[in-house]
Amino acid sequence: MTIKANRKQNYGQYFTSSSITEFMVQLVIDEIKSKNRLKNLDFSEISTLEPAAGDGAFIDALLSNGFKNITAYEIDKDFHKILQNNYGNKVRIKNSNFLEASEEEKYDLIIGNPPYLGQNYASEIFQEYCHKYSICQEYFCGNMDLFYWFIHLGIRKLKPGGLLCFITTNYWIQKGDKTGVKKLKPHIVSECFLNMYVDLSNLKVFREAPGQHNCIFILQKKTEEEKIDRINKKIEIVQFKNVNSFKEYSNEFQYDLDGKISYISAITNNNLKINGNWNLLYPEDVEEIIKKIEKLCADNSGKVFYLKYFFQIRNGIISIKDDVFILKENDNLLIKKGEFSVKIGKKFFKLNDFEKKRLKKIYKSRCIRPYSFNGDDYLGWMIVFDKREFDSKPNEARKKYPILLKYLSQFEDELKKILIQCKESPNNWMFLRRGIKIHKLRDMKGLRYLEHFYENEKKIFFPYISKENIFGYTTAPFYATSDTYFLHNDGLPADFDFLIAYLNSKMMNFIFNAKGLKIKRSKSKIENCIPIPFPKTLKNRKQREIYEEITALSKKIVNRSHSLTEAKNRIDALMFDLFDIEVSIIDNLFSTYYNL
Repeated sequence: MTIKANRKQNYGQYFTSSSITEFMVQLVIDEIKSKNRLKNLDFSEISTLEPAAGDGAFIDALLSNGFKNITAYEIDKDFHKILQNNYGNKVRIKNSNFLEASEEEKYDLIIGNPPYLGQNYASEIFQEYCHKYSICQEYFCGNMDLFYWFIHLGIRKLKPGGLLCFITTNYWIQKGDKTGVKKLKPHIVSECFLNMYVDLSNLKVFREAPGQHNCIFILQKKTEEEKIDRINKKIEIVQFKNVNSFKEYSNEFQYDLDGKISYISAITNNNLKINGNWNLLYPEDVEEIIKKIEKLCADNSGKVFYLKYFFQIRNGIISIKDDVFILKENDNLLIKKGEFSVKIGKKFFKLNDFEKKRLKKIYKSRCIRPYSFNGDDYLGWMIVFDKREFDSKPNEARKKYPILLKYLSQFEDELKKILIQCKESPNNWMFLRRGIKIHKLRDMKGLRYLEHFYENEKKIFFPYISKENIFGYTTAPFYATSDTYFLHNDGLPADFDFLIAYLNSKMMNFIFNAKGLKIKRSKSKIENCIPIPFPKTLKNRKQREIYEEITALSKKIVNRSHSLTEAKNRIDALMFDLFDIEVSIIDNLFSTYYNL
C-alpha cells in the first residue's frame, strides 16, 4: 500500500505555533541548565533531533536559541523541499519517515510534535508500518496512536541522560494496561524519568485538531546506574489557569507567563504504574488532605475501604435494537385511560394486564439528578421479557403475551441477523442483550438477575460520562440505558442513605478533582479510588453522631420532606466535621488548583 498525500488523514499532521515551540524549547533549556548532564555542554554541541519537522517551527526555535547540531526528519516531500530551501545549510534534513531511522545514532535531545493518528481510524497505515518497520512491529497494540511509536523510538535513540520533549494528546496518561498503552508505559518507566508534565487541557492549542486535550512532557533517559539503584525523582507539574493563556493573534498563539501554576506532584517516578492511570495533577498539599480522608475510611489495621469493597459497578440495559424494543408514545404505542395499545402493521392492538407489566419506562443518564432522577424525562417504554419464564414454561409464556410477541415477530429476521453478526445466539431475538443479569463476581457462582433490583431495591446510579459527582438514588422502578452506571451492592452491606449524601457532597467533589475522577466510559477509577467511611471505620462517639445526623438528613432529602439546598448545605458542613477538615482549606485548594 502507498500512503496518499492527505496530510491530516495519512500523516497525522497538526502544525505547532511558534509560541508553543518557543515555550517547549525554553522548558528544555531550563531543564538542561538546572539538573541535566547536558548543562556542561554548549548548546551548539548538543545533538538534537526533530522527528517530524513539518513547516520548521521547532527548527526556528532551536536555531534562535543557539542549537546548531540539528537533524530533522520530514516524510512529506513538499515540506521537505521547503525545509531544504530554508535550513539546508544549517540543519541535516532527511526526507524519510522517522520510524525507519536507525537506532544506532543517538541524540542528547529529541523535541517535537509527533503525528497524531488513531489506529482505529487508519488501520491500513498501521498495518503497513508494522510490515515495514521493526519498532512498529515490536510495540504494536490495538487501539493505539501513531505518536506512541515516536515515543518508543525516541527513547531508543536517546543517549543516557538525554531528554525527550513532545507535545501530544494527554489520553495516554489516564489509560491502563487493557488499552493501547500497555507497552508504552512499561517502556517509559523502565528506561526514563518523567521530569515534567505540562497540562494543556484547558487550552485550544491546535486550530484544526479533533479534541484539545493536550500535554507537553519531558522524559530523561536513565543511566544503567540509575536503573540498578532504582533512583527516584520528583515530577514537576505545570497547569494553565484559563483558556486565554495562549492568546490568538494573527493566526498565532502567544504564550502568557502569568497564566500558569507550577508545583511538584505527590506522584513520584517510582509511583508510576506500568499498567494504570497516572494521576499526575496531584499536588503534595492535596495529598495530605486525601490521606486524612482515607484515614477515616480505614479500620484499626489501617486497611482503607474503597467503593469496590461494597459495590459492583455495571452498565444499564442494552437491547438488540432500540427502535424495536423501545416503544414511543403516540408513535407505535398509545396510552389512554390506563390502557396500552401497540402498533402492528397499520393497526393498534390492546395489551392485556400481563403484557402491560412487561413494558418498563426507560431512561437515559440525562435524567439523573443528585439524590434522584427526573421521572418525566423518559425515552419510551422498553419491552422486558424474563427469558427464564420462556425457558421453563414456553407455551404458557407465549399465551400470556400474544400482542407483544406478534409485534416483535415483525422484526424477527432483522433481530436474528443482528445477533448473528454479534456472534450471539439468534434464538434470543425476543430478549434484551445486556444488563438484565450479572455474574456474581465475588463468589464466582452463577448469575444474578436484576429485574427485581430495577423494580424495588435501593439503587444508586450515575452517568457514564461526567466531570462531576452526580449520583442518583431511588427505591422506585428505574430502568436505564447503557449510558448509566448502577452501583450493585454485592459486597459489604451498604448504608445507602449515608452513601448517597457522601457521594453527592462537596467533600466528594474535592475527591473527584484530587484523584482525577472524570467519568468517561470507565468505572475502574471510581471503584478503586473512592474511599468509603462506614460505622466500622469510625473511631469515636462524635464521628458516629455526625454520621447518624448526615444519614437522617439524607433520608429527608430522599423523601422530599426537607429543602434540598438547605439540607445539602448542612450535610456538606457535617462532612467536613466528620473528616475534621476545615472548609477554608478545601476552598483554598480549589481556588489554587481546580478553578482553572
